[in-house]
Amino acid sequence: MIHAFYSISAAVALVSNVFLLSLLINPDPHPVGVQAAIWPKPAYACQGHRTIQVSPKFHFNLPHDAHPRLVEGAARFRNRIFNSDFVSPVPIRIEDAEVEDRSQVGTLKLKSLAIDVEDRTGNIALGLDIDESYRLAIAYDEDPDTEFELDAAVCKQIAKEPFGPGFKGILKAKTIYGALHGLETFTQLVTRNPHDGTKEIAQTPLLIHDRPLFPHRGVLLDTSRNFLSMVSLYRTIDAMAMNKFNVFHWHIVDSPSFPIALDDQVAEGEDEDSGDDMDGIEGESGNNNGEHVYKERKHRIQTSTRPNLPLSQLAAKGAFSEKMVYTKKEITDFVDYAMDRGIRVIPEVDMPGHAWSWSKAFPEITTCLDGFPSYSRFSAEPPSGQLNPVHPKTYQVIQGVYDQVLPLFKDKFAHGGADEVNFNCWNATASVIDLMERKNIPRSKEGFDRILDGFTERQHKMLRRAGKRPIVWEEPLLAHDLATIKENKDTVIQVWTSAENIKKTVRQGYDVITGSADYWYMDCGFGDWLGNWTMGKSWCAYSDWQKAYSFNPLQGLNTKESKKVLGGEALLWGEQVDNTNLDTKLWPRASAVAEVLWSGNSDDSLTGLWDGRKQNKNTLRTIEALDRINEHRFRMEAEKILAEPLQPLWCVKNPGHCNWPILDTKPEDLES
Repeated sequence: MIHAFYSISAAVALVSNVFLLSLLINPDPHPVGVQAAIWPKPAYACQGHRTIQVSPKFHFNLPHDAHPRLVEGAARFRNRIFNSDFVSPVPIRIEDAEVEDRSQVGTLKLKSLAIDVEDRTGNIALGLDIDESYRLAIAYDEDPDTEFELDAAVCKQIAKEPFGPGFKGILKAKTIYGALHGLETFTQLVTRNPHDGTKEIAQTPLLIHDRPLFPHRGVLLDTSRNFLSMVSLYRTIDAMAMNKFNVFHWHIVDSPSFPIALDDQVAEGEDEDSGDDMDGIEGESGNNNGEHVYKERKHRIQTSTRPNLPLSQLAAKGAFSEKMVYTKKEITDFVDYAMDRGIRVIPEVDMPGHAWSWSKAFPEITTCLDGFPSYSRFSAEPPSGQLNPVHPKTYQVIQGVYDQVLPLFKDKFAHGGADEVNFNCWNATASVIDLMERKNIPRSKEGFDRILDGFTERQHKMLRRAGKRPIVWEEPLLAHDLATIKENKDTVIQVWTSAENIKKTVRQGYDVITGSADYWYMDCGFGDWLGNWTMGKSWCAYSDWQKAYSFNPLQGLNTKESKKVLGGEALLWGEQVDNTNLDTKLWPRASAVAEVLWSGNSDDSLTGLWDGRKQNKNTLRTIEALDRINEHRFRMEAEKILAEPLQPLWCVKNPGHCNWPILDTKPEDLES
């Protein structure tokens, strides 16, 4: 039956952001809309008008050889179904009550949900190519002991028929991660009757075909500028799973602090890339015109004993306190916890800029440190400090850090950083200037680009030797045109400034992760955090959930170009964020990002499917989404996630009554 199931939903199979889905999954161009407050919105849903009760003895019917990750997940979801005190804040509308059939709610009890996963062993690794699709059905069947199939073509017909003595629930997926998404959807369908506390599912029978548009749907948290506890990080993973995010981008090290507890490196083994200050910038052959001449580059690979390195001092001296560090065990446990919920963890140790926190342990490899009171000469924000790209010990320390940090993370990707490198810093560093003069490298932007390229080449070799595919911020490609990036097209570029730079990047053939600061920076708009500044403005504007929801990662791209967009992230930088306000800064605005990445933000009127090329402000489903995201906010709150309110409670309880007045000028007209 697995093959029969997927013959119906073959077009739902997950591929990299294929937003033009076949109508095979939607033979009815005008299906019954999703009226339950499911978030993010499924790709396709067909529902009836009968309320059934979930039996107090309800259980998930798993295969005997089900993967432990699925077994534990099913137990979590059952616990949530029966122990959550969530009650929808939206009262049942009269018109809905008149349509919904509750005549058999006391006698129709759903006793189980059968879960069928094709890859029961979990051999398919969680990664960029994982299939996250699922199919969920709850329907009447004449023989309750036989399997059944319900496709979209007969959904509306079945919806008109009365339930008999037997009806079934079934969830099918190719992978355990698709099944976990399906369990989240099923759990959201279950509501608590406020009168007697029983659990119900409205609008049955139902059929949901679902799959994400983008394979990379992430949240970035910065744990260097303010420390975030493991409790906060675990709670963030729980919230991400409720929103079907699948990547946690851990910006773990930056200038303010180095919070990873490492061990000292003992003098044993071999250093594959010890080198000296000539490595990374050889092969210029006296070229002093700033051109990239790297095809003949050769590093000296020499066998030598690794030096003793007191790497433990990075956290001992570079963290805010001994309590504000992450141990290796805490990190590995966290990675496993996230994977259990279908979430990959990608680490970022930012370099060569943003490196002040390295200086307390290794002052010799850092430069232009804390340029107080005029840090802005050397960095975007205090404290200033960059790694010295010509000091041989720099690469020994980086390799030592990578040797211990990278194995903690099971993902095939690692983020190399490389944003906001300040050339004024290196231009004020004697050792860098001396080398450039000896090598006839001009002290110009082009010359410093070559210095940065030599650093990046060596850094990325370390990442690749560790089995990691590098991700970098947009600057190495768009601001510095580095040869290392140009020669390695598999490097993923994270675009953070503008949608226009998405176009520039994909048109050069690179895979892109997006997260425009104009839309998806969750920390923007809370005022500047610098002292002696009375303007009260952030460098970037606040994005409410609607603005975040309106961003289209594929705007202006053709079909071929759109396939290079792997997805995006909601980004929360930590200047004004700690354990006290993490949730309110992130949720539920990040939920808007989650739906854009899962099922888009608008519907094509003919297919009911999202086509990013045709989106405009008139096709956005913001009004329809408001009721669902309001309810989803209360759902997260019931799970101890302190998501902030989006509207006064009166507006939540009276859907549609707080929209912009029809006869008044629209906001966009005021702006023009």
